[in-house]
Amino acid sequence: MASVRPHLPSSADGWRAALAATRRDHRPAAQRAMIAADPAADAARWLEALSDRLWRDAPVADAA
Repeated sequence: MASVRPHLPSSADGWRAALAATRRDHRPAAQRAMIAADPAADAARWLEALSDRLWRDAPVADAA
């Protein structure tokens, strides 16, 4: 899916090779499969769960 390299190519030939490898190895079906139907709702649920977990054991200040 993603093309990952340890560093950016430093020459035109290096860029040509990197782009050729990216085109050769790209799997659009696998990339599409990673896209959620409702990513905003998924992110909101994750954030709510995270805040619940973080605040669960938070100390409560005295109201005095």
